[in-house]
Amino acid sequence: MKKAVIAAALLLIVIMASAGCATYENFAEELDTQGQNDEDTVRIGIFEPLSGVDAEYGKLEKQGIELANELYPTVLGKRVELISEDNKSDPDYSEVAAEKLIKKRASIVLGSYGSSNSLIGGALFEQARIPAVGITCTNPLVTSINEYYFRVCFIDTFQGIAMAKHAIQHDGALTAAIMEENESDYSKTLAQVFKEKFIELTGNPDAIVSLTKYHKGDESFTSQLNAVKSAAPDVVFVPGNPKEAGLIMKEAREAGIKSEFLGISDWETDAFLEYAGSAAEGATFVSPFDADVALTEQTETFIAAYQQKFGRDAVPTKSEALGFDAYIVALEAIEKAGTTQNGDRIRTALTEIRQLPGVTGEITFDANGDAIKPVVIKTIQNGEFVYINTAVPVWE
Repeated sequence: MKKAVIAAALLLIVIMASAGCATYENFAEELDTQGQNDEDTVRIGIFEPLSGVDAEYGKLEKQGIELANELYPTVLGKRVELISEDNKSDPDYSEVAAEKLIKKRASIVLGSYGSSNSLIGGALFEQARIPAVGITCTNPLVTSINEYYFRVCFIDTFQGIAMAKHAIQHDGALTAAIMEENESDYSKTLAQVFKEKFIELTGNPDAIVSLTKYHKGDESFTSQLNAVKSAAPDVVFVPGNPKEAGLIMKEAREAGIKSEFLGISDWETDAFLEYAGSAAEGATFVSPFDADVALTEQTETFIAAYQQKFGRDAVPTKSEALGFDAYIVALEAIEKAGTTQNGDRIRTALTEIRQLPGVTGEITFDANGDAIKPVVIKTIQNGEFVYINTAVPVWE
């Protein structure tokens, strides 16, 4: 009976191919969709920008997922097949990419780099009742408005909390200045959270001695830095992208400002070091990962596998580490759910994950689907990103 069905399908393919290429392609895609979730295969979707302006970051996350798949290629006794759809770094195309993954009946979806892509795709995944696990999408809305979306990275607001706590508890800071990007909601949110936590922990309503704004694309910050210099704060928090933040630090040191600069995970790039130059020395920021610090046995497994594949001197990025974690979270949820087909049961299993050993620490999801986990505090010494300590996850 099975051979007869296959023979009939092949005959139909030949007939449709002769009728026209477009018709044939549509049929082939539909045939693949119907047959892809056979009894021996589990499909995990990769929803990432693999082209466009964010392609570099999407490919890194995908690389981490693929490495995890090489180490852990099965779940529930079935082979895991990774299926990728490129959202092209374009929120408008994210809907198309998400629909393709839904049509291919992915059991769970991983990604996307870029919170806007995740928000758009997430609405469709929720409607289809397919759970998704974000990797580096930090906007709180990704999970807070979607009960089917989870994430393995920390959220935007936690960066502000962690930096305020570090400045006071580790550095003994009593006063702070804040410089935020005027057009960025991301920067404004981080600035507000840092301000509130810093005031709360110092007990001083006047602990923020300067609050200034700059514009994306600015290359001179004279007026803002004059205000900072006059206020003479212990620390300066700059929740901005690598270019402007780097230029701010460079100009600040040239102006004689000696305050410690605090930043965010976006600073952990070569671009930041290039723009700041030697002024980056001593800057402190939050990071989800450090290749030299093994938070769990999974960290050691990941590093060993990464260097075996890419070379002994290869250093993995946070994107690859978090991509790896997203994959093992997906496997854990499918295993606990005992099914590859029921999205509701897989989603419930995700909510029940507690202290799962990941590359970036033990992972537990809170009520919003956000990861409660340790975070790493780093500084810059001699042009290198250097580990300071690991912050215990406190999310108040």
